[in-house]
Amino acid sequence: MLVSSSSLTYYHRLNTGGIVKGPVKYTHSVEQQKEASIESFEYCYKENKLTMTESMTNSVELSGVFKFLSASIGNETTFAEVSEEAVRTGEEIRTFQKKFVKTSTMREYDLNEDEFVATYIVVKLMCFTVNGGKKQYAHVPLGERINAPMNEKRIKNMMANQSGFLLEKNSWMTVTDLMHDVDLDDIDELKDKLVPVNFEIDPTATATVHLQGYGDKDFPLDTWAGTMGEYMRLEGFQIHHITAGLKLEYMAHCETTGSTGWTNGFVGSRGASKRLEGFAIRIAEGSVKGFSVKYSAHLEGRGTIGWEKDGAFCGTRGESLRVEAINVRIVRRVQK
Repeated sequence: MLVSSSSLTYYHRLNTGGIVKGPVKYTHSVEQQKEASIESFEYCYKENKLTMTESMTNSVELSGVFKFLSASIGNETTFAEVSEEAVRTGEEIRTFQKKFVKTSTMREYDLNEDEFVATYIVVKLMCFTVNGGKKQYAHVPLGERINAPMNEKRIKNMMANQSGFLLEKNSWMTVTDLMHDVDLDDIDELKDKLVPVNFEIDPTATATVHLQGYGDKDFPLDTWAGTMGEYMRLEGFQIHHITAGLKLEYMAHCETTGSTGWTNGFVGSRGASKRLEGFAIRIAEGSVKGFSVKYSAHLEGRGTIGWEKDGAFCGTRGESLRVEAINVRIVRRVQK
């Protein structure tokens, strides 16, 4: 099948272990269906975690992806947060069912000789980039799991009515002996042919500073991280949980030890009572393009100084003046 869009939709079979096939009388309880109502979300969550470098991650803000897919998820929520909440909710449902549901309403199917029970979900796989970065893939469930009698004719009708939907090879291949003339699709191969949709997302991050008298304190970007008017030295910092494919690295000039090397971890000192006297921040190699980093400092005896950017040194060397607070901003480069 030729794929030229940014997404594809496929049927994934869940009960891949055994096959219940006719002729037989098959029963399925409503409570079982309710108990497993979260299963499709769990499958997609695991798929996204397993795809590793080509997956959605906790650090990427992906509301735009879900808007595109018409999923009802808030602007400030990542896929990981939503799916983890779904897993927790599912466990609560299961606990409630076991404790309080005493009776079961049964659905009964008379399976004919050519029929088998299929438990499956519909999944939308979307290819996208964030700020022009690497390809990523989002597996998103479209509804709850479906449990129904199935045969070759019904599968063909189902796919004909849902034009363009695919049967995922890995999960359906165990029933190919029951479906002699049904095409299966290798989703892993087809996803490489998808053309990504790009989402422009402003990066966010957290600055952790180590302060005299306070220890570690967290601040969002574009705010003053540290103190003003308290005469407290800032001893070190780290910028972490950076989103949208951005990568930063930084160095510092510290009391008695001088200038450090460039790092993306903690820079400065803890527990040594040594002041940080200056620093520099730059966009790291391998980061998404199109951004610049600006930063300023509040210095002992001088107050707030001017902004520097993209690796230029901010602060002092050899003047024994402490940095008391820093401010870091990520801005888009102006296209010329």
